Amino acid sequence: MNTREKFGITGAIIAVAILCTTIGLYGRSLLSPAETIANPPGMPDFCRVSVNDPRCSAAVQWKSADAAREAANWAWWQLWISAAGVVGLGITLWFNFRALRLAEHESNETKDALQIARENAAGAARAAQAASEGNQIAREAMQKQLRPYVYLEDLHVSITHLLSYDALADCGTVEIVIKNYGQSPAKDVSMVAQVILGGYWSDRPGVDLQSAARINFADIPSGAVRRQGGYSALDIKRAHQQLTDATASIFVEGQIRYTDAFGNTYWTNFQRALTGEDYHTGPSAITPHWNQAK
Repeated sequence: MNTREKFGITGAIIAVAILCTTIGLYGRSLLSPAETIANPPGMPDFCRVSVNDPRCSAAVQWKSADAAREAANWAWWQLWISAAGVVGLGITLWFNFRALRLAEHESNETKDALQIARENAAGAARAAQAASEGNQIAREAMQKQLRPYVYLEDLHVSITHLLSYDALADCGTVEIVIKNYGQSPAKDVSMVAQVILGGYWSDRPGVDLQSAARINFADIPSGAVRRQGGYSALDIKRAHQQLTDATASIFVEGQIRYTDAFGNTYWTNFQRALTGEDYHTGPSAITPHWNQAK
């Protein structure tokens, strides 16, 4: 039971008690004086038979005075009881007023509680959204940490001498080495590549992924390498001077495609240039374009 209900019940009890007391005393006041006047106590028997008897005159007057005094007393009590009823009514109204104020206060508190509940629900929704986004970020971070990363590891150039009828020709072949630098195996690995004798790297648009032949590899475990040779660059002897003085280059370019354990597909584009005096033994140079990865 809350405070408002206690106030209401207390006021009702006080009002009922005052009302019952007023009704009871008022009923007695209606009966007692009338009964005294109609049949006053101590009246002689001959006066009850005939009030015109001269002997009864003094007795009747005396009893009438007593009845009037008793009626006055009852009227006085009625006045006090009426005043008490007015006071009780005032108390009841005060309790009702307090109950209304408490109800209004509790209604405001209920509204505040509802507003707080709405704000808490909105905060919980935002927290759930943030948790979902955090889980997504954690999942993506885990995938990035555990996924494979397959890149071009090295190039090996091999030059052989072929005897022809008119001149000694040099035939160059290139071996491509790729490596998985990630923490999980690379699956469905394939590669397209080509070896081109050309001028500057700015003249090379990159490998034609549509027309170039694609070579498939077995899965590459973490830290493992795969080698693929047989890429030829004929007539190197004709370009030997240009290669030596770096006015020409052997371009090795291509693309590696693979998937991870989650089914996501990745690719690595590569383009390397072999030029200079040690073009056939030295390391390859990374060109400024085409080298992209996902």
